[in-house]
Amino acid sequence: MISKYNLVIDFDSTIIELETLEYIAQIALNNDPNKEDIISKISKLTNKAMNGEIGFQDSLHLRFKTLNIHKEHIESAIIGLKNHIDKSFIDNIDFIKSKIDRIFIISGGFQEIIYPILNSIVELDWKVYANTLVFNNKGYIEGVDSDNPLSHSNGK
Repeated sequence: MISKYNLVIDFDSTIIELETLEYIAQIALNNDPNKEDIISKISKLTNKAMNGEIGFQDSLHLRFKTLNIHKEHIESAIIGLKNHIDKSFIDNIDFIKSKIDRIFIISGGFQEIIYPILNSIVELDWKVYANTLVFNNKGYIEGVDSDNPLSHSNGK
């Protein structure tokens, strides 16, 4: 019998145990003497966006502007985040494999991070709907693709 149900899963704090952007902040600010204050500011901006106090796109813009994230920080984050995959997700990987055609990952996070982490678990035809990062010619994040509905408030 074919199931008539789909499973929709978020990425941050669900498939992985952390918030991706806060993890990247730890990497990007590694040698910054104001690291803890900046990370606290990033966390507050994340919470404000999640609570609807500021627009999601505004929150992303402010967080990117504060962090000055380079592609190298993203690559380091992917390596580290692979160690923070939620155990229950791993425990259910056989179920996920058997139902992959009906499972959707929908996230305000970033495709450039989500796909490599999911594929490090098992390479499947993952159906990921997430933001796409936009980099400048020096490799720093300028923002996200604003045509993607997930980059806006209520996009998810």
